[in-house]
Amino acid sequence: MRKIIYILLFCLPLYSIYSEEVEIENWPLIWQYFTEQKLTSEYYQLKGDDLKSYQLRYLHVNRNSKNLIFISTGRAEIIEKYYEIIYDLRNVNADILIIDQLGQGLSSRIVQNKYVGYINNYDQYVESIAQLLRDKKFSHYQSRFAIGHSMGGVIVHLLNTKYPLFFKYAVLTSPSFEISFGAMPKWFALLILKLMTFFGYGEDFGPGLGPFKKTSFIGNELTSSPFRFKHFRNDIYLNKNQFGMLGMDGAIGGPSVHWISETVRIGEKIQSKNEFTSVVPFTIIQAQRDEVVDNIGQNNVCKTHKNCELIVIKDSKHEPFIETDEIKNMVLNIIKEKIIKIFSNQSQ
Repeated sequence: MRKIIYILLFCLPLYSIYSEEVEIENWPLIWQYFTEQKLTSEYYQLKGDDLKSYQLRYLHVNRNSKNLIFISTGRAEIIEKYYEIIYDLRNVNADILIIDQLGQGLSSRIVQNKYVGYINNYDQYVESIAQLLRDKKFSHYQSRFAIGHSMGGVIVHLLNTKYPLFFKYAVLTSPSFEISFGAMPKWFALLILKLMTFFGYGEDFGPGLGPFKKTSFIGNELTSSPFRFKHFRNDIYLNKNQFGMLGMDGAIGGPSVHWISETVRIGEKIQSKNEFTSVVPFTIIQAQRDEVVDNIGQNNVCKTHKNCELIVIKDSKHEPFIETDEIKNMVLNIIKEKIIKIFSNQSQ
C-alpha cells in the first residue's frame, strides 16, 4: 500500500503538467494577437478636486464596433492578467476597455506607500471610471456591457446604481460584497480595524499583511490552475516572459486597514434593501469554493434585486478567469451568451 501511495504522489505532478498543456498552447497565439494588433496601454488624466492629481491606466481594444465591453479589474489586479480573456473575446462584435483601478497596477497611487492597497472611498473608483466613460473617445458607443471581478464587481454595481445609463447589462464574477475573515469572527476583526484606525494606522497594511511577494501554488485560495496561477501571481511582475516584465511598480501587496474597513462598510450598504439598488440587470457568477469572499453577501444582494441572476460554478475558486480550462471556458461561454444577446437586442 505504501508503494502505491508513493507512486500516486509521484504521478500527481506529472498529471498536473500534462493537464496544463491545453492551457498554455494558446499563449503564443495570444502574444501574436497583441503584437499584430499593436495593443498598448494609455493614461487618462483625471479631473476634479478629489481626483485631479491622478492618472488612470487603460487599454482600449478598438475594433470600430458600436458596442463596448468594459472590464473592471479586482483588487491587486493589473490589465495584463486579462490578456487571455481579451484574446478569448476577439470574435465578439465589440470594442474592449479595461483599466488598472485607481491606486493599483500602473495607475496613480493614493498614498505614499505604493505597495499597499488603499482608496479613500469607493466613490473614487466610481468617479474615475465615470470620467473615462464620459470622454469623447468612449461616450459614442451604442451599447455597453460591463464585466467586474471581485472588488471590480462591487465597483460596477455602484456604477450601475449611480449611473444607470452607462451599461445595458453586467456580469459580476465573485463580487466582494462580503469579505471572508476565515475563522476570525467578523465583529472581532472589525474591532481590531477600528482600534488600528483610531491609533492612526489606517494607511498601513491590515493585520498580518504586507508587500507583494512570490507565493506558492500549493494552498492558494485563487485557482486550481498551476500555470495560470504562476502567470498571474509571479510571472507578470518577477519573471521575464513574452509579455515582458512589469517590475514591482505594478505590484500591490495586501490591503490597508482603511481599505478593508471601507470595503466592509460599502458591502453592508449594498446588501441592505434600501441602499445602492441597481435597475440595470446583472448576473452574479459565484465561485462554489470561494475562500476570499463570503458568498452569503452575493446571495443577499441577489435576494434584494429582482433583476439579478445567480449562477454557481461548481469547484471554482475565487478566480474563474484564471481557473482550469473547464471552469474558465464555462464562465466565458456564459458571459459570451449574455453579450451576444444584449448586443443583438440593441441592434434590432
